[in-house]
Formats: sequence, structure tokens, C-alpha cells
Amino acid sequence: PLLFLDIIDRGIDRDPEYPGGRGGVAAETGEGLVDFQENFLEKIPTSTYWYDIKFRDMAQGWIVGLAGTTLHTGDGGQSWRKVHSYTIQNLFSIDLGKEDFAFGSVGTALRFSENPENGWHNIKDIESINWLRGTAFSSDREVGWVVGGSGTIFKTEDGGQTWQQLFPPKQ
Repeated sequence: PLLFLDIIDRGIDRDPEYPGGRGGVAAETGEGLVDFQENFLEKIPTSTYWYDIKFRDMAQGWIVGLAGTTLHTGDGGQSWRKVHSYTIQNLFSIDLGKEDFAFGSVGTALRFSENPENGWHNIKDIESINWLRGTAFSSDREVGWVVGGSGTIFKTEDGGQTWQQLFPPKQ
């Protein structure tokens, strides 16, 4: 499984000894570093701001960014397709539990579903006016956390099917 993805900025890193090399992308797989193709970053459209990128494996990946923009690859970054998120809010974080999740400004919380309708859908259990910025799932993808503004914390223990607000306490 893919554990870490590091994108090296072409303008900063020119050291061939650094993982990923000159403007490349390296992924930690648990079995050492694996380089993606040198032109990986050139395949990503640059017409928006990107906030997060995650890969489920060496082929399946997502990028999220400004104004609800989401891109998906199924071929390790050789090509990217835009997937409509049905939001204009910025998406700051993406994580891959048993399903794929994106979180952003003004409490935006989305789940990607392939069945019965492909696309992003609001997560009903997450109601917040605060931005949601960071996410993490356990290695078994059952337990997950979402954190955000004003100390907001949500937790799932069933792979994202249901979410519980831990802080601030619901009134």
C-alpha cells in the first residue's frame, strides 16, 4: 500500500540525490521509494490551486483544490480526469478510507461513490460551519479522523459510513 507521497518542486529541488530527483515524485510503499514517471507533474493541469494529493495504490489517485476542483487518475498519473464535486468550496484534504473522502471550507464533507451514482456526495453526519483541513485513517481504513477550525474534530469507526462529532460537543 502507498504510505507517503512527496512532490518535489522543480524550482527548489535540483539535487539528484534527493528522492524523486529533479521535479519528480517519489512514493513510499513500505518496500522503499518508488519513482513515478519524470513527467508526472506535467500531466496535472495548472489552472487552479491544488491543496492535497493522495494515491490508494500506484494507479488510483486524487488531487483536490480551489473551488471544489477534483481530478482522478487510474493510471498512475499518465492521465487525469476532472470529476465534478458539486461544490464551489475549496477542498483542502482528501483521504482514502474504505471509500474516498474530501473535506474543505465551510464544513464541506464529501464521499465519492461509484454505485449507484458515480460522483461526490455530501456526508450527512458532518455538520459544521468550520473549515475541515486534516484527515487520517488507520491502516485498516476503519478508524478515521477529520479536524478543522475552532478545534473541530469528527471520528469514524466504520470506514466513514457514520461520523461522530467529538469537538465542539453537539448541543
